[in-house]
Amino acid sequence: MDRTYAHNRSSRDGIATISVAVGVLTFAALSLVVASTPALAGENLARRAERHLATFSALAERLPMSPDEQSMLADAADGRWDTFDLLTAALISENSSRAERRRASQQLDEHVAAARKQLASSDAAPAENLFAYLHEHVLTGRFSPECHTVGRTLESGAFNCLSGTLLFVGLAQRCDVSAQAVLAPSHVYARTSSGGVAHDVETTCPTWFLEPAGRRLAWMRSALGDESPLARHRPLTSVELLAVVYYNRGVECFARRDFAAAAADNLVALRLDANNAAAADNLLAAVNNWALESANQGRLDLAGELIRRGRGVAPDRVDLQASQRYVAGRAQFSTTRRTSSQGLARSDSNTP
Repeated sequence: MDRTYAHNRSSRDGIATISVAVGVLTFAALSLVVASTPALAGENLARRAERHLATFSALAERLPMSPDEQSMLADAADGRWDTFDLLTAALISENSSRAERRRASQQLDEHVAAARKQLASSDAAPAENLFAYLHEHVLTGRFSPECHTVGRTLESGAFNCLSGTLLFVGLAQRCDVSAQAVLAPSHVYARTSSGGVAHDVETTCPTWFLEPAGRRLAWMRSALGDESPLARHRPLTSVELLAVVYYNRGVECFARRDFAAAAADNLVALRLDANNAAAADNLLAAVNNWALESANQGRLDLAGELIRRGRGVAPDRVDLQASQRYVAGRAQFSTTRRTSSQGLARSDSNTP
């Protein structure tokens, strides 16, 4: 059974998702469609993922290993930052060099100082004032669906919904302005509060606070797509927002067909946000495709172990069930062929 792969990412924003069908792996245009039993994210699934997958040496060796990243993730383990903050953690998650991080951190410090000065000298609402600063001095380039990291945005000015929201929320935290991220299917935006009233903010729209309410609503609908029920819009802590960064890292690993790394990144995303359903699905999709690739390379023991562990996390998932049958068939065929070859060899040796 052949497993084919294609990549198609919408230009709307930079949170790509993975669509899984039995026999085919593709990237959906920003919608998560799983032709199997989808993973139900939550504490129970996250615990099963840790028990069955994080302990597997082939996967464990692909988990973050740098001391800085390990320290950052340890700080986030209780769901809040004590030593790090969102922007520092985002820079560490990008796997850039320490010199690059120092340069980016210095830029952020300069922006925080300038933004605080602008906030102190204006009577405008703090969130609106900070948003204006962000687009005047940081998000100075064009919208780019591929530019989802803080470092790249600081360097180029280009941005998408993730990098824009990371920077807006991260700067807001450092400037004591109320703001948080909201995760929707295939999109992330910000939410501020003023006078006890919540205001949604599309961080990719430079003129957001200048637009009439009707235009803002239309813009948000365009960013979210036609079907995005509010019940599926979930406010995130800054630790949970970092999970989206690791989720996107996993998407990039899928694009390289590095399924082991994709599984590792999505496992980290689940550690940071146990309720991230997309990360749960993509974790299991990565394990499934890693198993199938291993089977096609003749590594049937590894394939079987991956599927066994994947089904330990989600026993009813249809793609893993189908792959288990496929791997079992490959193993049976291999055994039959080997037995037949041995029989022919004995027959030849007995021929006078």
